[in-house]
Amino acid sequence: QTVNRIFQTYGQSKLNQKQAFAQVSRIGMDEIALKKGHKEDVAVIVDLDTGQVLDLLADRTKQALVNYFQAKGAAFCARIQLFCSDLWEGYLNTAKEVFPNAVIVADRFDFFSRLQKAVDNCRRYLRRKYPKADELKQIKWLLLKNPARLTAQEKQELQTLFAQPDYQLLKATYQAKHTFRAILESDLNRQQAQHWIQAWLGEIEQRVNRFLTDFIRFYTTWKSYILNYFQGRYTTGIIEGINNKIKSIKRRVQTAFY
Repeated sequence: QTVNRIFQTYGQSKLNQKQAFAQVSRIGMDEIALKKGHKEDVAVIVDLDTGQVLDLLADRTKQALVNYFQAKGAAFCARIQLFCSDLWEGYLNTAKEVFPNAVIVADRFDFFSRLQKAVDNCRRYLRRKYPKADELKQIKWLLLKNPARLTAQEKQELQTLFAQPDYQLLKATYQAKHTFRAILESDLNRQQAQHWIQAWLGEIEQRVNRFLTDFIRFYTTWKSYILNYFQGRYTTGIIEGINNKIKSIKRRVQTAFY
């Protein structure tokens, strides 16, 4: 307890000296679980331009976040040009209320994971339909992997799978995800991206694919935030790396003390 108190006192004094918020104009937010298996998530606030951790907040409720940012003053709130987070309404509503000049961006990894889920749900459906099909076993991570990172053998394995008539629904779902990823990685502005995504949606809506229906509804609901990704292409991916470092520190501390 004495060592912990010394550490907390010293750490807080260093944080008070940093004045990390003095120049920040683009903020990212995500959460991390402090204890595995416990609902003790904290919000991680990061300067998206520098990658610097600005703060960790134990209370992630909307009102607590609003109070936190408003306490930093109207000038600070007006200076924020961009806010990026997952599509949790607590974060989004906070940003809308306290950052009048900010573009609010949906985190790419958050909304793209919905397409990944569509592909995996289709795979699971086929596993139930064809329980004895060995070619459907151990295939999940190949379907979710970035196609650019597939080995020649893995590409051949997928081509062989997709050539079979029984798996055309899986092929169509996978290709739709791949096409959407290509749009995300193309050099497009917001207006151009909207055009190409609309064309992509038009193609999907002409086919009967219940595994993509949920994503279409999802995109329609969060369209403006998703399209804002193409204004600078900011994501909270940097926070994932920071979270991994925090977890590593936690493991070292637990090993040292226990």
